[in-house]
This record gives sequence, C-alpha cells and structure tokens, in this order.
Amino acid sequence: MELFLYMTSLMKIHFKRYAQEVGALHFQTSAKQNKGVEELFLELTRRMLENAVTNDQQRINTLTRGGNTRNLQLVDDQVTTPTQKSSCCSS
Repeated sequence: MELFLYMTSLMKIHFKRYAQEVGALHFQTSAKQNKGVEELFLELTRRMLENAVTNDQQRINTLTRGGNTRNLQLVDDQVTTPTQKSSCCSS
C-alpha cells in the first residue's frame, strides 16, 4: 500500500510538470467518486468565456486601427454616351 501511494504521488507530480511544460491545465478528477468534475468544467468554461471576450476585443481593436480592413471600390466599366434631348417641344 505504501508503494502504491508513493507511486501515485510521483505520477501526480509528473502530470503537473508535464501540463506546465505544454501550457495545459491539470485537474485531478473522479467521475466515480464525483470529485473535481464540476470544478473542472467550471474552470474550462470560465477560461473559454475569457478567451472569447479577449478575441472579440482584439478583433474590434484591429478593425478600428485599420489594420485588417478591406476597401471596396466599384468601377463602372460600361461606357455610356450622353443622351440627346428631344427637340419636339422647343421653339
């Protein structure tokens, strides 16, 4: 039993370090014991909402700075000739 606890604690340390190295989150959960699952989903949801707000703000900033805007120019490539006025009513 002591060896099992020792190995488990070593694995936890390894998992936490690996998560830090790759920029991931580490949560210890147990669906069977209903531990940590709700906290995991709440934290992930909170982070996703924060990222969405940050991304929206960056898009707004980019558009207002003119950095990524697109200009549209309409060109009429048909040549039109001036129409002549009718002289039916002139004196």
